[in-house]
Amino acid sequence: MNSLKYLSKLYVGGKWIASSGSKLYSVINPTSASEICQVVDANTKDVDSAVEAAKAAFETGPWYNLESGASRRDSLLKISHLIEQNKNLLAEVESINTGKIISDSLWEIQDCADLFKFYAGFADKLSSRYVSYGTLNQLEMHTIKEPIGVCGMISSFNYPLNLVSWKIAPALAMGNTVVVKPAPQTPLSLLLFAHLLDEASILPKGVFNVVTGGVEPGAAMVNNPNINKISFTGSLNGGRAVNKSAAASANFKGVTLELGGKSPVVVMDDADLDNAVENIILGIFSNAGMNCSAGSKLYIQKGAYDKLLQLLVKRAQSISQTITSDFKTSSMGPLIDSILMNKVETLVQQAISSKDATLLSGGKRWSGAPGYYYEPTILTNVKQDSPISKTEIFGPVLCVMEPISDLDEVINIESRSEFGLASAIFSSSSKSIHKFKRNMKAGTCWVNMYNLCTPDLPFGGFKNSGFGKELGHEVINEYYTERSYKKR
Repeated sequence: MNSLKYLSKLYVGGKWIASSGSKLYSVINPTSASEICQVVDANTKDVDSAVEAAKAAFETGPWYNLESGASRRDSLLKISHLIEQNKNLLAEVESINTGKIISDSLWEIQDCADLFKFYAGFADKLSSRYVSYGTLNQLEMHTIKEPIGVCGMISSFNYPLNLVSWKIAPALAMGNTVVVKPAPQTPLSLLLFAHLLDEASILPKGVFNVVTGGVEPGAAMVNNPNINKISFTGSLNGGRAVNKSAAASANFKGVTLELGGKSPVVVMDDADLDNAVENIILGIFSNAGMNCSAGSKLYIQKGAYDKLLQLLVKRAQSISQTITSDFKTSSMGPLIDSILMNKVETLVQQAISSKDATLLSGGKRWSGAPGYYYEPTILTNVKQDSPISKTEIFGPVLCVMEPISDLDEVINIESRSEFGLASAIFSSSSKSIHKFKRNMKAGTCWVNMYNLCTPDLPFGGFKNSGFGKELGHEVINEYYTERSYKKR
């Protein structure tokens, strides 16, 4: 893959350019722990060049003006079609870079195409609002909505192209220009996407720019005074650093933070246990638990506790981790790198050794492959005040809490959680479901299901899970500003 010339370049101003420095870093295949290729580790000067290109495209180019909404709509529809045309290739690269099974990657790439199609519908609807107000009818008063300008997008490794699409599709629809930095572990599908866009000549030069690398380019984006908006997906500590730097930068830029969670799942005695099992497994073990909204904290009412645990263990132990070169046979792939592997392993071992939890299933590295595989793990009797109960693990570890007597017990406990990203309840009682929806302070509430996200509804959390929204109609508000005009 190193033979692909664009892998050693940055995409800036509509062309592939060399970095001003000479640093490269290795991209690792997590299924084998071996190097795939090397890509640029960009520096501050590289980021400044990308931002200058994006700023020039916004200020002098054709991408945004009051008449260009229909053109932007058509461009986003072309991007959607381009993704669908190259779905298999993009999914293959995604699987090589992340270790996902190919069916998961295909689903994610199709979702990217759907996102661009969905937000294309907003591109020509950035309109003014005229106001008539009582005795002031003789005044001409109206608002005008305008794009923010240059937006910096910093994304996570767990859904590389998908999470980037969450950000750039609505931002481009509103007429903004973007500089995107993928996670250092998973830049390959975004680089391929940039290559395909470049060959198709869909966007004006400078509208879409890509820089790769680690901490330095990310910090440079947040601190750059010509970036007007930052959208960040990542860890709580990363989000704190972004928010602090953005507030201290020369321009007080807007920030959207989509951070972590420790999402509670509640199973009541009257739940359909077979349905609950399948959704709990999906919620914690899909993508090897590397989901910000993973249902990692399970509360079971006493009457269903023993039966549900039996079903969960049987189902978890049936999950295959065997993977072949075509990425078709595994049902749970590896963790992304050795750093995350060591974190997951340490948290589980400490919980067991300190008697903060009891190991029911899994609990160790899977030895069937040289990559970063960790077994689907179930811990029971997890203490509420333990580190593993409070920490986002970001791995395939289900923390089963002590059995509960009623729903109020969970609501009381979770009201003190520092996170508020997602939650779920399994019950046939409309009273319990209504109480849960009303009182669980989480951005997403699933009922008798888990893990569904669609473009139609917003996604985002409360408290330390971040602020601002991705997806839905609501994300559009993140990418425009509004001015008021009054004339006598």
